Amino acid sequence: MCLCVLLHRCTEGYPLAVAANREERYDRPTAAPRWLPVVPAVFAGQDLAAGGTWLGVNRSGLLVALTNRRSERTEPRRRSRGLLCLDALACGSARAAAAWLAAHLAAHRYNACNLLCADGSDALAVHYDGTAVDQRPLAPGLHLLADTDVDDRDHPRLRRLRHLLGTLPPPRWRPWRDCLRIAMADHAGGGADPAAVCRHGDAGGTVSSTLVALAPGTPATAEFWYAGGPPCRHGYADLSASLRGGMR
Repeated sequence: MCLCVLLHRCTEGYPLAVAANREERYDRPTAAPRWLPVVPAVFAGQDLAAGGTWLGVNRSGLLVALTNRRSERTEPRRRSRGLLCLDALACGSARAAAAWLAAHLAAHRYNACNLLCADGSDALAVHYDGTAVDQRPLAPGLHLLADTDVDDRDHPRLRRLRHLLGTLPPPRWRPWRDCLRIAMADHAGGGADPAAVCRHGDAGGTVSSTLVALAPGTPATAEFWYAGGPPCRHGYADLSASLRGGMR
């Protein structure tokens, strides 16, 4: 499913910051984030089963993140949604990525999904139900996305996240980063609770977590933190130097 927190133009020094938990089957092979050998270059984790990604950043400072969307029908033979996310990262801006996604999804069928496109100036949520596309520009502030519409106030996990993040400190990145680390590891009533941010199931659950902070145009300040397992059990490794090295 996956779960994303977006801080859009509300964090001092970092107009774009994202926290994301990835949920997947435990037996699906994955590579940790790195600069992928694609053109143009993308810093992202990689699903080794289909080749795509769930979250990535390009040299222009564009971030694209993917979540599955609730649907009554799934066609396993359709092209991977992770490849769709990777394709969108070839764009130079959030608006360009959202426009490309709308045109592409109007002509090609995928299973239902949501994509978050943000670049520090603009942020848009793209909802796709398997047939129709809905684009939503996002105002500056905190936004949450899971497997329904962005900022769905009836979603139990998003309600839980809003509660956890409701008393955050002033909008500086380091205090937010520390709070997000705690929030993304939260179990609510337990790892199988519908409101749990970090989920644990028999066959699948939260398999990794990412924290990203970007100030496009100043790559030397970019931060990228990655937990290669559920964040309740795995610490976040600092991959910022690797990200910055490829953005110069």
